[in-house]
Amino acid sequence: MAKSPALYKLEAMEELMGHFDRVFQICLGFSKNPWDAEELMQEVYLRALRKIVTLKNSNVSKEWLFRIARNTCLNHVKRQRLHHILRHNINIDSVEHNTPEMKVIQKEQHQAFKKAVSQLPKKQRLVFILKEYAHLSYNEIAATLRIKEGTVMSRLNRARNAIITKLKEENHAKP
Repeated sequence: MAKSPALYKLEAMEELMGHFDRVFQICLGFSKNPWDAEELMQEVYLRALRKIVTLKNSNVSKEWLFRIARNTCLNHVKRQRLHHILRHNINIDSVEHNTPEMKVIQKEQHQAFKKAVSQLPKKQRLVFILKEYAHLSYNEIAATLRIKEGTVMSRLNRARNAIITKLKEENHAKP
């Protein structure tokens, strides 16, 4: 007798939870921060739970989970890198937040970011906005745009890299 989808899902998640420590170590290796690693680990398991029905062969469940962990962490690193570039390496601790100078710097950063996003090709810009502003999952973006999830990921990767490149060029062009 075949297992019901709910029973399969429960058994698969129980097995995946057995790799809790290793997933945490992967996340810690990328984030270098235990608090971020815990958040990333929760995101990994949430993604795994959403995608568990796509796992056809339970013999590769560990590798499948580790790929999800790696991809989740890589996305986190990309977001962090983008955030870091937006801050122009300013030591915020040594600068008051509400000074007129800081407001000008923040406005310039925001304008440079908006300009970089607006210069993206339409398909990349749309995926970037749905992910970063609307906070949709890859699956939701794919369903919304009627494209494959892999296409969403590659467009988002290209968009992020293009924005980072534009912001670096803008940063180096300033005196």
